[in-house]
Amino acid sequence: MDRPANRDEYSITRYWLVLAAVPIFLTLGGLWLGTTWFFARYSSFNFNAEIDYKLDPKGNADIIFYGDSTALVGIIPAEIERSTGLATYNLALSAAVVSSTANLTIDRYLASHRRPKLIVLYMTPWGSGGFTRTKKALPLYEAALVMLRYGSPGQVLRFFGSHPSSIVKTAFYNWRFVLSSDLSGQAYLRTFTDMERNRGFTPFEGPQGIPDGYEIVRDDDPVDRRFIEAFRRHYSKDGTRVVVYFPPLPDSDSAGSRYAGFYQTISDNEFRTVPHQLVAFDERCIHLLPNAAKDESIRVGEFLRRVLDGMQALNTGAVTQAGN
Repeated sequence: MDRPANRDEYSITRYWLVLAAVPIFLTLGGLWLGTTWFFARYSSFNFNAEIDYKLDPKGNADIIFYGDSTALVGIIPAEIERSTGLATYNLALSAAVVSSTANLTIDRYLASHRRPKLIVLYMTPWGSGGFTRTKKALPLYEAALVMLRYGSPGQVLRFFGSHPSSIVKTAFYNWRFVLSSDLSGQAYLRTFTDMERNRGFTPFEGPQGIPDGYEIVRDDDPVDRRFIEAFRRHYSKDGTRVVVYFPPLPDSDSAGSRYAGFYQTISDNEFRTVPHQLVAFDERCIHLLPNAAKDESIRVGEFLRRVLDGMQALNTGAVTQAGN
């Protein structure tokens, strides 16, 4: 009499185990997808080529730009090279990558390349303190992909341990982008070729400038002094100098008065604004349009040339003093 009941209990248990296994399989399978060559080359996520170029650049550079999306769309290496005469890479991605991946991009570059003369940390005053504490899934998703593809197992575990809510979100996005794959792979190849040609610069495409009369109100986290100071201390060695450079803000940005003082104590450049018409009218209202990016790159290149001249003068003085 007990056998039918036991069979029923076994069937019910097996049913619930199968139900529990499905979401686990989908989650782990989704995370694994992000590590694969197929996902990088064929999925519809349009930042795959940028991640692969910047986490595995070919050749050496004397000046490396690292930072958030303001550097990605605002710094043109060719213009920096014209001003300084030194090979330049733009390895910037998003603020989430800066704040959440333990500087994996820079560490990978230094582990396999000659040390640069300058590492320029180019980012908004709030860039290092932001996305780790927000609910914006997609920017953090880019950081998750960086860790899945290029981080060590320990780094991956620490990343998802710090951002447990992103585990399911990352798996979901991976499945979503795989199911809408571009099996020709042409989009990836075009973007990667553009990355190589522009040495990491991506011109901003989309919205026009901020319209007249639009008031920008920000509620971003304040500057993370500890991150910036620790970054400067850690990477300023063995002939490399770290330069901290904050980008200009639109002249209609109410945050300008709040952050102007930070420029004097943290960054190496002075605070300035640009006409709001030169800044893209997107969610962030901080990205320079292509013509403004060229002007900004020329300005930054001239600034770095003065920094390099100062370094050379110090080295020459030290050699002369040693000779005496």
